[in-house]
Amino acid sequence: MNTVMQQWGIVMGAALMLAQPALAELKSVEITSFRQAGNRQHTTMAELCGKVHFENESLVLVDVTVDRSVRYSVPTDAEGRFCVAVDTRYGQASVTARAPLSSASPGPTASVPANL
Repeated sequence: MNTVMQQWGIVMGAALMLAQPALAELKSVEITSFRQAGNRQHTTMAELCGKVHFENESLVLVDVTVDRSVRYSVPTDAEGRFCVAVDTRYGQASVTARAPLSSASPGPTASVPANL
């Protein structure tokens, strides 16, 4: 009986390992556009879009920091693209890609200069 339980445990352990999603290997992240919505005098809204280059399909999140203090987290689509509407007073933004299922440190970072 004990060996049957041990074998069952080995089979279940192997099945759980195979069920885990592949972890993304993050290569780079780029900001493809950072555009103000409307007239600068009347709005602080902007759209920030970009692309993360990675291997292995997995959940990839992008942490967006605007004006050095406001933070957003957005997922990428299957091709690594992302877009988010942000509120910015100074037109500064940086993005960092990460694979939340991985224990590795955050991935690549990209920034845009001040003034949209």
